[in-house]
Formats: sequence, structure tokens, C-alpha cells
Amino acid sequence: MSLHTELAPAVARRRAGVFTATQARDAGWTRRQVEHRLATGRWRRVAGLGLTAEPLPDDGRRRAWAATLTVPDAVVARRTAAEVWGFPVPADDDVEIYASGRTRRLRGIRALEGLPDVDDRRAMGGLVLTSPIRTVLDCCAHLPWEQSLDLYAWASSRRVLSHADLAHAVRRQFARHGNAQLARLMTYTARGAVSAAEHRCQALLRRAGSPAGGPAQQSATRWA
Repeated sequence: MSLHTELAPAVARRRAGVFTATQARDAGWTRRQVEHRLATGRWRRVAGLGLTAEPLPDDGRRRAWAATLTVPDAVVARRTAAEVWGFPVPADDDVEIYASGRTRRLRGIRALEGLPDVDDRRAMGGLVLTSPIRTVLDCCAHLPWEQSLDLYAWASSRRVLSHADLAHAVRRQFARHGNAQLARLMTYTARGAVSAAEHRCQALLRRAGSPAGGPAQQSATRWA
């Protein structure tokens, strides 16, 4: 097939439709052709160096690939990782990654310094992401409070994360500056209220004199 009929370099087929300008030139497009396709909207930028010929919207995998092609040692993290895993977390405008060392500011990418431990990483179709448990903990530490409660409710009901896992993360000061929110979450959920709505309900029950139950302490294994 000629370059005139190819929508994008063949390498993009294995990467959620994402490629770089360098890969396009390696596949036979000239610099001028690459610039023309970007200028006319036939190709567009996803994030960083990542380009695509695919229509909007961009899902988590496509955005994760854009970051990975830009920062080769990237570990996809926080809300972007949650989107790839299929967790109910609102997407961020930027792709969130961990990277070794200090990474300069890149369009559409937020790089967090310091790679997670190997045990906190998982490979998925060529991408490297934070593990399900690490992803939930990261998000719960940094999301707005009610979103954090709701994510914990979802994750604990599906055995992605248990209250014992949460307590362990707090004890080892897992999230550093986000540890205060994890500690607050551990205290709130110890009373049995897990989502924001359930917490409000439990507060009403306590005021009415009804006892509140406690959460299950079984360690999560399904998503480890």
C-alpha cells in the first residue's frame, strides 16, 4: 500500500493508533509531509510526541501510548492508569506517569519523579502501568475527597483493595504528602461507610442511635 493511501505508519496498529513524527519519517513520509498532515488535521497530537490519525476522543490506552513513546521508561500512573484498568475515575487532562529522574514539561504529560518498585508495576500489551492496588492507592491519596471515598467503595467491593491494604499503606507512609488523606480514608471506612453517600447515611444512623457495621478485613487478591 502506498503512503498516499496509508492513514498512518504501520507501527501505530500495535499502539492504539499512536506513532511519532520520527516513526512516520522512518516509514517513508518526509518532514514536509508530516508537517502538512498535522497542519491540515489529517494527523493530530495526542500528548507529548505521540501523534494519531484516529478520531477523538482519545481513550486511556491511546494517551498512555503517547506518553510511553515520549518517555520510554514511563510507568503510566494515577488517573490515566485507572482509565486503562477500567476503574471509575474521572480522566485528567494530562497523562500521568512516573519517570526516572527529572523530566522536562511536555505537552499533555505530567511526569512524577521516581519510578515505583517493580512489585508495584504491571505490563499490559506493551505498556507499563502501576498495579491495580498501587493505582487505587495513588488515586485515593490525590483525588478530591468524595471521589476518593467513591473509588474506595468501588475497589473494596470488587476486592481490588481491602481495608487491611489501606491500613498497611498508611503505616508505611506510602503516599508521602497524600498520606494524610489515606489516613482519613482509613478512619472513615473503619466505621463501615465506604462511599460518600454511605458515609452520610451512616452519620444519620449514628445520630439516630443505630449501630454501624465494620468493613471486611480480607486482603484483596483478585487484582494483585
